[in-house]
Amino acid sequence: MVALHPCPDGVLRPGYVTPYYPYLFPRPYLAGIFVDYFKTLAKQLGCEGLEFRQFSVDNAICSPEECVNVLDGTIESGETFTLAVSTYLQYLDVYRYGYTAPAVMQEKIIFVEGRPSDDVFIDTRLIFYTVYTYGALLAILLVIFLSILVHYTRKFVIGTDKISSLPLGDFLGSALLVLGTSLLIFIWLAAYNGNNTVSAGPKELTIMELLKRIQNGLRTILLGNSTTFYEGDEELLFGKGNYTFLDNVNDRLEYLCSNPTIVSMFYTPETYRFAQLSDINRKCRLQKIPPGTDHLPTAWLDKSVRTGDNFNFILAKNTSRSTIETMNWLLLTVYSTDNASSMIV
Repeated sequence: MVALHPCPDGVLRPGYVTPYYPYLFPRPYLAGIFVDYFKTLAKQLGCEGLEFRQFSVDNAICSPEECVNVLDGTIESGETFTLAVSTYLQYLDVYRYGYTAPAVMQEKIIFVEGRPSDDVFIDTRLIFYTVYTYGALLAILLVIFLSILVHYTRKFVIGTDKISSLPLGDFLGSALLVLGTSLLIFIWLAAYNGNNTVSAGPKELTIMELLKRIQNGLRTILLGNSTTFYEGDEELLFGKGNYTFLDNVNDRLEYLCSNPTIVSMFYTPETYRFAQLSDINRKCRLQKIPPGTDHLPTAWLDKSVRTGDNFNFILAKNTSRSTIETMNWLLLTVYSTDNASSMIV
């Protein structure tokens, strides 16, 4: 089999379907970590230019088992070098494509709901939380009561003779007062560590409880067209007709904020886009829904939520070994996961 040249006419041509912030996104020119990666790669491979080709969603056909004809089959034919945002490598894909080391590692799926910022209620009242056991508090109050009792007993005994003094009474009263005050302070300092303040609120919603609400028609989930891992599992996860598709991340984030019954699932980097959207950011806050302790209905979703997924660049099967080694070298050094994370921050 003759090895394909990565840039047969001098131009390296990665392709993509939809932007994937912060790896590849319009600004209006294309920017992102992977854009920088392919610029560096083009130089390393001796290519004269770099051109990103955009394809429609219909031309990226994947299933939970394999990706067939990715980017309209142009990767297999060599017309397109690779999928520029990387992809989840299905178990049958290793026979269909060449592939690199992971370009993105342990990226998790998160479920997110939003609400308008004016729905956020902040209680500004001063609230005191006691940290004493009942026994300690009772002992302190008893000592303080005894000090008061001694004080008034002394006043009663001396009557109107203000010159008379009862040193023993003065001593007992003062000692008891100091003891009670000291116990009050020291026990509070010893018992309070910042974790004793307990706030009561509504029960935390977990992903399993959320899925039940979606299946019962109480909530609706927005899905991205280009995310196809759940293909075939929609009804199992979300019920019949309780999900809808909206691929644009910005539109999904805005829709979440204006519709409290809507929820959506994102890969973590997609939610970074929220911080860049100042108009939406001012009007809305996002709430991540925790996975809880129960296993999720499908194994792939449970793994994606809890440990995350790795994504690889897929290539034509007859891509040369030297090309793949160059790509891996860049991914494991300059564009390693740690370095990419620092670029995002």
